Amino acid sequence: MAVVTPVHNGAASLAACLASMRVRRYRNWIHIVVGNASTDATCAIARAFAETDRRVIARAFRELVPMLDHFDRAFAAVSAGARYCKAAPRRRHARSGVPPRDGGRRGAGAHTARRAETRARRLAPAVELLERKQRLGLN
Repeated sequence: MAVVTPVHNGAASLAACLASMRVRRYRNWIHIVVGNASTDATCAIARAFAETDRRVIARAFRELVPMLDHFDRAFAAVSAGARYCKAAPRRRHARSGVPPRDGGRRGAGAHTARRAETRARRLAPAVELLERKQRLGLN
């Protein structure tokens, strides 16, 4: 199973997110953290976890792109061998101490996140079918 965390300046909550995966009973997973031109300690935290746990993969991009494009970049990092893929949800201010960009209102930020999640769910079967065809040499 692959867990993907696309993140931009998420240092305040990233360590808790990564640590939460380590305590799971299910052990056959990889956690891919993909940084979107973060200017805080996000990349350093991801690299530190990657150095101590081979299941954590840290990727960082210097170019800041819109959220949906960043999600596309993050999901592209998932190996074709992964049977399941889950996007790690962004922890809201109640858990991380970091307020959402929309100030806690369920406005454009929440709508964009829901749209990205819906897009990922819709694409998953198509991506899986394409990968299966590729493995079978039916392209």
